[in-house]
Parts: sequence; C-alpha cells; structure tokens
Amino acid sequence: MILIQEVYCGIWELLSKVSLYTVIQLGLLVVAGLALNTWRKQLHGGNEYQTAFDLLLRVRQLEKKIQKEIRNPFLRPVNNKSFDDWNWEREVYMSRFNDFYDFKNKFYDEAVLKSEILFGKDIELFFKNIEDRIVEIRMAYEVAYKIFRGRDKYDDESMYRQYAEKIEKNKELLWNQDGDNYSVRLRSAVKALEEVLYKKMNKKI
Repeated sequence: MILIQEVYCGIWELLSKVSLYTVIQLGLLVVAGLALNTWRKQLHGGNEYQTAFDLLLRVRQLEKKIQKEIRNPFLRPVNNKSFDDWNWEREVYMSRFNDFYDFKNKFYDEAVLKSEILFGKDIELFFKNIEDRIVEIRMAYEVAYKIFRGRDKYDDESMYRQYAEKIEKNKELLWNQDGDNYSVRLRSAVKALEEVLYKKMNKKI
C-alpha cells in the first residue's frame, strides 16, 4: 500500500512540473501532425484529379486532330503547288503530320508521362492501343505516298497493279468517312481510356 502511494506521489510530482504551456505545445504538435497528413491526402487527390483531367483533354484533342485534320478528305495544294503536280498530295499530308506530331510531342506525351508516374503501369495498355492507331495511320501515309510511288519502278505490270491497289487502299484509310473501320477502332481505344480517367476523376470530386 505504501509502495502504491509512493508511485502516485511520484506521478503527481512529475505532472506538477509540466507547465500548462508545455501541454498546449504538445497539443498543437498533435493537431499540426493530423492537419499535415490530411493536407497530403488532399494534395495527392488533387494531383490525381488534375492529371486525369489534363490527359482527358489531350487525348480528345489528339483524336480530333487525327479525324478532323489528318484524315480530312478535303485536300488542296500547299506551298504554291499546283494540282498538276502529283507530289502535292504528299506534301499536304506531310504538313498535317508535322502539325500533329508537334502537338503530340509538346502536350500529349507529357500528359501521358505524368499519368504513368501517378497512376502506375496499369494504365500503359490504354496508351498503347491509341499509339497503335497513330502508327497505323502514319504507315498508311508512308505506303500511299512514299514507298511505292512511281510507275517506272515496276517492270511487271501485274506487280504494279498490286502495288497500285495497295496505294489506293491506304489512301482510303487517310480519309475520314462516317463510321469507317478506322474511326470505330480509334474511338474504341480513346473511349477505353476515357472511362478509366472518369473513374479517377469521380473519386476525387
């Protein structure tokens, strides 16, 4: 009994030496720690929302540039070329692709990189599907206007007709037509990414 009383007396003596100021300081430190943790969570959530929003904006701009600019079926000569120059179509598409890649390199690729850092590698598959569509449309241009150009390159008439058909087929891929196969596949790839981004944005609202 005496031992317990001595313990209580020791505790009371210790507490009596702790000033009210010290207690307040300790309380403020605890509150500050909780506030900092909450702020960090809010900051992370805000970053996720902004990153998802920025990427959503860029991917829609990317799709629009492919469909409304690169695949625009309305063609007219650039750089003072005339319609009589067979090379003018190639230069039109070259100019369109240059503008497209300028946008992609400056804005879209940066948004993709930020999202990969924040969301992890699980989202990379969605980017690959879109990138595949970009490579496909670029190859259509290369085949139609650069690789197999010129009748004099082919000694065999049947071989020339084969390549000519291939050229026309790839030209059609460069023309945006309502509901065409390429448009459907591009929209599907973009939509899949959009759904993921909307989910991340809704969680942070």
